[in-house]
Amino acid sequence: MATEVSGEGILLIEQAENTPNEIALEFDSKEFTYRELDAVSSQLANYLLTNFDVEIEDLIVVKLDRSEWLYISLLAILKTGGAYVPVDPDYPQQRIDYIENDSNSKVTINNKVISDFVAKQDRYNTNLPAISLEATNLAYIIYTSGSTGLPKGVAMSRGPLDNLVQWQLSHPRFAQPAKV
Repeated sequence: MATEVSGEGILLIEQAENTPNEIALEFDSKEFTYRELDAVSSQLANYLLTNFDVEIEDLIVVKLDRSEWLYISLLAILKTGGAYVPVDPDYPQQRIDYIENDSNSKVTINNKVISDFVAKQDRYNTNLPAISLEATNLAYIIYTSGSTGLPKGVAMSRGPLDNLVQWQLSHPRFAQPAKV
């Protein structure tokens, strides 16, 4: 069964409609309401679709330090229908290079891409991109530590991710705003 967007995107939109001015994300002294988080992640999604021709299940490496942009980027990628591949910028360069090459990612979101987006942000629509997704579509790939030699990618589809988000929301202690 196809949906217009994944469950996590729908939940964010519902929350933005129900409590638009509540804080959704805090980082250092920066705060984003649900409305702002939904809008900026949609703008970044539209930027990625326009500039990198992202298609369903395209892999996108996210190589950012923990910040508001890390979370915004993950949401944006899910809104494009792409799948994220998180990479810690503090990894050894050889490991980073391996993951970027092995994943055959369409683009790497790093500080340069975020700076370019911020400079052009007003050009991009704040509406959710119109895409059709299945629960079986890929959501992300996490690379293992590589204890057997080289890191291995482990894939997660959208259905189990949606289930995890739903479970966390049903347990109030896990449903608090993200503080990074």
